[in-house]
Amino acid sequence: MDFIHYNPSEYSLLADDESTDETDFSDLAIQYGEVQMLIDMDIIPVPELQSSEMEEVTENLVETFQEVTIKTPAKYKKYGQDQIERFIRIIQEEGLTVPKAAEQCSIPRSSAYKLLDEFNAGDGSVLPGNIPKALKRGPKKLFPQHSAFLIELFDINPSIVLEEARLKLCEHFNGLEISIPDLYKHIREKCSISLKQATKYTVERDAPRTLELRFNIVNQWKAAGVSFSENCIFVDEAGFHSQLTRSRAWSKA
Repeated sequence: MDFIHYNPSEYSLLADDESTDETDFSDLAIQYGEVQMLIDMDIIPVPELQSSEMEEVTENLVETFQEVTIKTPAKYKKYGQDQIERFIRIIQEEGLTVPKAAEQCSIPRSSAYKLLDEFNAGDGSVLPGNIPKALKRGPKKLFPQHSAFLIELFDINPSIVLEEARLKLCEHFNGLEISIPDLYKHIREKCSISLKQATKYTVERDAPRTLELRFNIVNQWKAAGVSFSENCIFVDEAGFHSQLTRSRAWSKA
Protein backbone atom coordinates (compact mmCIF):
# COMPACT_ATOMS: atom_id res chain seq x y z
CA MET A 1 0.00 0.00 0.00
CA ASP A 2 1.34 3.45 -0.95
CA PHE A 3 1.13 6.35 1.48
CA ILE A 4 1.20 9.89 0.15
CA HIS A 5 3.02 12.42 2.24
CA TYR A 6 0.74 15.37 3.04
CA ASN A 7 2.42 18.76 3.44
CA PRO A 8 0.05 21.70 4.06
CA SER A 9 1.17 24.90 2.39
CA GLU A 10 0.73 27.04 5.49
CA TYR A 11 2.89 24.80 7.65
CA SER A 12 6.55 24.19 7.05
CA LEU A 13 8.19 20.90 7.78
CA LEU A 14 10.06 20.91 11.10
CA ALA A 15 12.97 18.68 11.87
CA ASP A 16 12.96 16.57 14.97
CA ASP A 17 15.62 17.79 17.41
CA GLU A 18 16.25 14.27 18.68
CA SER A 19 16.51 12.73 15.25
CA THR A 20 20.00 11.93 14.05
CA ASP A 21 18.89 11.30 10.47
CA GLU A 22 20.19 14.05 8.22
CA THR A 23 17.95 13.09 5.30
CA ASP A 24 16.48 16.11 3.52
CA PHE A 25 12.75 16.71 3.68
CA SER A 26 12.45 16.39 -0.06
CA ASP A 27 14.09 13.00 0.15
CA LEU A 28 11.59 11.95 2.79
CA ALA A 29 8.68 12.94 0.50
CA ILE A 30 10.09 10.89 -2.33
CA GLN A 31 10.89 7.97 0.00
CA TYR A 32 7.45 7.64 1.61
CA GLY A 33 5.18 8.57 -1.26
CA GLU A 34 4.92 9.89 -4.76
CA VAL A 35 3.45 13.24 -5.60
CA GLN A 36 0.83 12.56 -8.29
CA MET A 37 0.23 15.17 -10.93
CA LEU A 38 -3.31 16.34 -11.55
CA ILE A 39 -4.38 15.97 -15.14
CA ASP A 40 -5.79 19.00 -16.90
CA MET A 41 -9.03 17.77 -18.56
CA ASP A 42 -8.98 20.64 -21.05
CA ILE A 43 -5.87 19.34 -22.76
CA ILE A 44 -7.12 15.74 -23.15
CA PRO A 45 -7.99 15.08 -26.79
CA VAL A 46 -11.67 14.09 -27.29
CA PRO A 47 -12.16 11.41 -29.95
CA GLU A 48 -14.31 12.66 -32.79
CA LEU A 49 -17.30 10.60 -33.95
CA GLN A 50 -17.13 9.14 -37.39
CA SER A 51 -19.58 10.39 -40.01
CA SER A 52 -21.44 7.06 -40.04
CA GLU A 53 -21.86 7.20 -36.27
CA MET A 54 -23.13 10.76 -36.46
CA GLU A 55 -25.68 9.79 -39.12
CA GLU A 56 -26.88 6.87 -37.02
CA VAL A 57 -27.30 9.08 -33.95
CA THR A 58 -29.17 11.68 -36.01
CA GLU A 59 -31.52 9.06 -37.45
CA ASN A 60 -32.28 7.72 -33.98
CA LEU A 61 -33.11 11.21 -32.75
CA VAL A 62 -35.37 11.86 -35.73
CA GLU A 63 -37.25 8.60 -35.16
CA THR A 64 -37.66 9.42 -31.48
CA PHE A 65 -39.07 12.87 -32.22
CA GLN A 66 -41.44 11.42 -34.82
CA GLU A 67 -42.83 8.97 -32.28
CA VAL A 68 -43.57 11.62 -29.66
CA THR A 69 -44.89 14.23 -32.10
CA ILE A 70 -48.61 14.82 -31.64
CA LYS A 71 -50.41 15.18 -34.92
CA THR A 72 -52.83 18.06 -34.91
CA PRO A 73 -55.70 18.12 -37.40
CA ALA A 74 -55.33 20.57 -40.22
CA LYS A 75 -57.34 23.72 -39.81
CA TYR A 76 -59.40 24.78 -42.76
CA LYS A 77 -60.76 28.25 -43.20
CA LYS A 78 -64.54 28.20 -43.26
CA TYR A 79 -66.73 30.36 -45.42
CA GLY A 80 -70.47 30.87 -45.32
CA GLN A 81 -73.29 31.13 -47.82
CA ASP A 82 -73.09 34.92 -47.84
CA GLN A 83 -69.50 34.70 -49.08
CA ILE A 84 -70.51 32.22 -51.78
CA GLU A 85 -73.36 34.48 -52.91
CA ARG A 86 -71.02 37.48 -53.04
CA PHE A 87 -68.43 35.44 -54.96
CA ILE A 88 -70.94 34.45 -57.66
CA ARG A 89 -72.33 37.99 -57.89
CA ILE A 90 -68.86 39.54 -58.32
CA ILE A 91 -68.04 37.15 -61.16
CA GLN A 92 -71.36 37.78 -62.92
CA GLU A 93 -71.63 41.54 -62.44
CA GLU A 94 -68.03 42.75 -62.33
CA GLY A 95 -66.48 40.08 -64.54
CA LEU A 96 -63.52 39.47 -62.25
CA THR A 97 -61.41 36.38 -62.58
CA VAL A 98 -61.88 33.52 -60.17
CA PRO A 99 -58.65 34.17 -58.18
CA LYS A 100 -59.44 37.88 -57.69
CA ALA A 101 -63.07 37.24 -56.75
CA ALA A 102 -62.03 34.47 -54.37
CA GLU A 103 -59.49 36.77 -52.73
CA GLN A 104 -62.09 39.47 -52.14
CA CYS A 105 -64.50 36.96 -50.61
CA SER A 106 -61.84 35.16 -48.51
CA ILE A 107 -62.45 31.85 -50.25
CA PRO A 108 -59.57 29.48 -51.11
CA ARG A 109 -58.79 29.41 -54.81
CA SER A 110 -59.27 25.65 -55.17
CA SER A 111 -62.65 25.85 -53.43
CA ALA A 112 -63.65 28.81 -55.59
CA TYR A 113 -63.16 26.83 -58.81
CA LYS A 114 -65.22 23.95 -57.39
CA LEU A 115 -68.01 26.30 -56.33
CA LEU A 116 -68.12 27.90 -59.78
CA ASP A 117 -68.22 24.51 -61.52
CA GLU A 118 -71.03 23.40 -59.22
CA PHE A 119 -72.98 26.58 -59.95
CA ASN A 120 -72.51 26.25 -63.73
CA ALA A 121 -73.54 22.58 -63.64
CA GLY A 122 -76.94 23.52 -62.20
CA ASP A 123 -79.68 25.71 -63.57
CA GLY A 124 -78.40 28.76 -61.70
CA SER A 125 -81.24 28.83 -59.19
CA VAL A 126 -79.42 27.09 -56.36
CA LEU A 127 -76.20 28.40 -54.87
CA PRO A 128 -73.32 25.97 -54.41
CA GLY A 129 -73.35 24.31 -51.02
CA ASN A 130 -77.15 24.31 -50.74
CA ILE A 131 -77.71 21.24 -52.90
CA PRO A 132 -78.70 18.36 -50.60
CA LYS A 133 -76.54 15.31 -51.01
CA ALA A 134 -78.39 12.16 -51.93
CA LEU A 135 -78.01 9.30 -49.49
CA LYS A 136 -76.18 6.33 -50.89
CA ARG A 137 -78.46 3.35 -50.50
CA GLY A 138 -78.15 -0.07 -51.98
CA PRO A 139 -80.79 -1.59 -54.24
CA LYS A 140 -83.94 -2.79 -52.55
CA LYS A 141 -83.86 -6.54 -52.01
CA LEU A 142 -87.31 -7.43 -50.65
CA PHE A 143 -90.63 -6.45 -52.19
CA PRO A 144 -94.33 -6.91 -51.24
CA GLN A 145 -94.38 -10.48 -52.58
CA HIS A 146 -91.55 -11.36 -50.23
CA SER A 147 -93.40 -9.77 -47.32
CA ALA A 148 -96.54 -11.79 -48.08
CA PHE A 149 -94.53 -15.01 -48.16
CA LEU A 150 -92.89 -14.23 -44.80
CA ILE A 151 -96.19 -13.36 -43.12
CA GLU A 152 -97.72 -16.66 -44.26
CA LEU A 153 -94.58 -18.54 -43.17
CA PHE A 154 -94.70 -17.10 -39.64
CA ASP A 155 -98.43 -17.78 -39.37
CA ILE A 156 -97.83 -21.46 -40.12
CA ASN A 157 -94.75 -21.80 -37.90
CA PRO A 158 -94.54 -18.99 -35.32
CA SER A 159 -91.48 -20.50 -33.62
CA ILE A 160 -89.33 -20.65 -36.76
CA VAL A 161 -85.84 -19.17 -36.45
CA LEU A 162 -84.48 -16.48 -38.75
CA GLU A 163 -81.93 -18.74 -40.41
CA GLU A 164 -84.60 -21.26 -41.39
CA ALA A 165 -86.90 -18.47 -42.58
CA ARG A 166 -84.09 -17.03 -44.70
CA LEU A 167 -83.41 -20.44 -46.29
CA LYS A 168 -87.09 -21.00 -47.13
CA LEU A 169 -87.35 -17.48 -48.56
CA CYS A 170 -84.29 -17.95 -50.78
CA GLU A 171 -85.51 -21.39 -51.90
CA HIS A 172 -88.90 -19.99 -52.89
CA PHE A 173 -87.44 -16.99 -54.74
CA ASN A 174 -84.54 -18.13 -56.89
CA GLY A 175 -81.49 -15.87 -56.96
CA LEU A 176 -82.46 -13.94 -53.81
CA GLU A 177 -79.67 -13.22 -51.35
CA ILE A 178 -80.20 -11.46 -48.03
CA SER A 179 -78.42 -11.37 -44.70
CA ILE A 180 -79.94 -12.16 -41.33
CA PRO A 181 -79.81 -8.51 -40.08
CA ASP A 182 -81.50 -7.24 -43.27
CA LEU A 183 -84.17 -9.93 -43.02
CA TYR A 184 -84.87 -9.10 -39.38
CA LYS A 185 -85.13 -5.39 -40.21
CA HIS A 186 -87.58 -6.11 -43.04
CA ILE A 187 -89.71 -8.36 -40.82
CA ARG A 188 -90.01 -5.69 -38.13
CA GLU A 189 -90.50 -2.64 -40.36
CA LYS A 190 -92.39 -3.99 -43.40
CA CYS A 191 -94.19 -7.05 -42.01
CA SER A 192 -94.86 -5.58 -38.52
CA ILE A 193 -93.85 -8.85 -36.89
CA SER A 194 -91.73 -9.17 -33.77
CA LEU A 195 -90.63 -11.84 -31.29
CA LYS A 196 -92.80 -12.15 -28.20
CA GLN A 197 -93.09 -14.44 -25.21
CA ALA A 198 -95.11 -17.48 -26.27
CA THR A 199 -97.99 -18.91 -24.23
CA LYS A 200 -98.11 -22.68 -24.73
CA TYR A 201 -101.35 -24.61 -24.77
CA THR A 202 -102.18 -28.01 -26.29
CA VAL A 203 -104.88 -27.61 -28.90
CA GLU A 204 -105.27 -31.34 -29.70
CA ARG A 205 -105.29 -32.55 -26.10
CA ASP A 206 -109.04 -32.19 -25.55
CA ALA A 207 -110.12 -32.40 -29.18
CA PRO A 208 -113.07 -34.79 -29.89
CA ARG A 209 -110.88 -36.93 -32.13
CA THR A 210 -108.32 -37.40 -29.38
CA LEU A 211 -110.97 -38.28 -26.77
CA GLU A 212 -112.55 -40.82 -29.13
CA LEU A 213 -109.21 -42.52 -29.81
CA ARG A 214 -108.53 -42.84 -26.10
CA PHE A 215 -111.97 -44.33 -25.46
CA ASN A 216 -111.64 -46.91 -28.24
CA ILE A 217 -108.17 -48.11 -27.20
CA VAL A 218 -109.24 -48.52 -23.58
CA ASN A 219 -112.24 -50.64 -24.64
CA GLN A 220 -109.96 -52.81 -26.79
CA TRP A 221 -107.66 -53.42 -23.84
CA LYS A 222 -110.59 -54.33 -21.59
CA ALA A 223 -111.89 -56.80 -24.13
CA ALA A 224 -108.44 -58.40 -24.32
CA GLY A 225 -108.25 -58.69 -20.52
CA VAL A 226 -105.43 -56.14 -20.17
CA SER A 227 -105.33 -54.25 -16.89
CA PHE A 228 -104.35 -50.94 -18.39
CA SER A 229 -104.48 -49.14 -15.04
CA GLU A 230 -101.66 -51.37 -13.68
CA ASN A 231 -99.61 -52.33 -16.73
CA CYS A 232 -99.84 -49.25 -19.00
CA ILE A 233 -98.35 -45.76 -18.88
CA PHE A 234 -100.03 -43.03 -20.87
CA VAL A 235 -97.78 -40.42 -22.45
CA ASP A 236 -99.41 -37.11 -23.27
CA GLU A 237 -97.98 -36.57 -26.75
CA ALA A 238 -99.33 -33.04 -27.01
CA GLY A 239 -97.72 -32.01 -23.71
CA PHE A 240 -94.47 -33.71 -24.74
CA HIS A 241 -94.29 -31.76 -27.98
CA SER A 242 -95.11 -28.50 -26.21
CA GLN A 243 -91.88 -28.80 -24.24
CA LEU A 244 -89.94 -28.96 -27.51
CA THR A 245 -91.40 -25.67 -28.70
CA ARG A 246 -89.40 -22.47 -28.25
CA SER A 247 -90.48 -20.12 -25.49
CA ARG A 248 -90.61 -17.15 -27.90
CA ALA A 249 -92.56 -16.90 -31.14
CA TRP A 250 -93.25 -14.45 -33.95
CA SER A 251 -96.41 -12.40 -33.68
CA LYS A 252 -97.98 -9.23 -35.03
CA ALA A 253 -96.46 -6.14 -33.45
